[in-house]
Amino acid sequence: YEIGSKAADLLIDVIERRRIQPSHEIIQTHLVERESS
Repeated sequence: YEIGSKAADLLIDVIERRRIQPSHEIIQTHLVERESS
């Protein structure tokens, strides 16, 4: 149970951080990665 709750906390942390980041910034990085590869 403890491991699961820790994983859930980490997931929530990541999701909240992504929410804080502007979505267009994330899209730009994805496009750059595709072009460079």
